[in-house]
Amino acid sequence: RTWTIQELLSNRELAAEAKAMHHCVSSYSKNCRKGNTSIWSMQMTDAERNRHQVLTIAVDARARNITQVRGKYNALPNGRSKNKNQQKMGQAYNKMLQKSGDVLRRWMTQAELNMTCNI
Repeated sequence: RTWTIQELLSNRELAAEAKAMHHCVSSYSKNCRKGNTSIWSMQMTDAERNRHQVLTIAVDARARNITQVRGKYNALPNGRSKNKNQQKMGQAYNKMLQKSGDVLRRWMTQAELNMTCNI
């Protein structure tokens, strides 16, 4: 498995992330254009080279703080379900979601980011 985290740099990328993840990340486009926020997509590529979107990460670009982290249907990285839609995500995705917290913490350390939200 290979984990990657890449910045989403266009409205098209934000819209694709919102559609794939079933949440409202595209509403951040104005803050991204102003340079207040950067949005990042965490993905995992499996042994068969299939890419899976796992988390969307919002970063306060000026303060270098992670302000929000969400999976599909706004799931938290701890894998706890908040609603019926999250229970439809499947066991494979939920396993990736549970492992994503460790990947996120390593990325935070490497990128020298802080976190102001709970995960």
